[in-house]
Amino acid sequence: GSRFLPPGVTKTALAGALAGAPLALDGGAIAGAEIVIEGVLGEERADETVTGKLGASLPEFLGYDGSARACLPVVTVTRVTTRPDPIYQAVIGPGREQSVILGLAGALSVALSVPDPLIADLHFSPAGGGMLLLAAALRKRRAADDTRLAALAEQIFRGHPFTKLIVFVDDDVDAGCAEDVWWAVTTRCNLGVDAVTRDGFEPLGMDPSQGPGWPRGGGAGRTFVDATVPYAHRASARRSYR
Repeated sequence: GSRFLPPGVTKTALAGALAGAPLALDGGAIAGAEIVIEGVLGEERADETVTGKLGASLPEFLGYDGSARACLPVVTVTRVTTRPDPIYQAVIGPGREQSVILGLAGALSVALSVPDPLIADLHFSPAGGGMLLLAAALRKRRAADDTRLAALAEQIFRGHPFTKLIVFVDDDVDAGCAEDVWWAVTTRCNLGVDAVTRDGFEPLGMDPSQGPGWPRGGGAGRTFVDATVPYAHRASARRSYR
């Protein structure tokens, strides 16, 4: 299972659903795997360094170096088996490719865990590492939908704690197009009243602006922006072209 999937839904079940057929498991590994690495997770611990001094680790998905950690669990590899001439498809982070993949998985996770008919489309932007910045296109059907955004944002933030900013747009806006989203932000909202920040969330250590020493009061707030047209004003704010 996963904290980002609904209860009772496993990653292997989801992978099988996407593939259109169940994944076959053989001896604890996926039967169609090209490479299988077996190992033991024991009591041994080690620092994330080879020099004896903790410093920066690898670059992270947000574009900054991570911090090396002390006393991490050690996995001892016991066996590696492969198919003849195995195919190894590698995704090397932390560039845009990784952020795109994280964003696809994040959008699917939100769709599964928040199955609300108000949501028409979801897109985690690579600008937020594929996890921090979400554009959500909404399909309003009645005036009461204008008041539902705060509760919807809270549900997404609580279930996906990496998400820092949600921009709600209408379904005539392409959530995957930054130019479209910014058009909605600049013409369909007034940030002084339409940007709402909630407190009470855990800070994300890989985001420098959420650190305690950040000037201008760094913190762990989560913000949503309502860049949607009020239901009663749909006719006067109808989009002319795309």
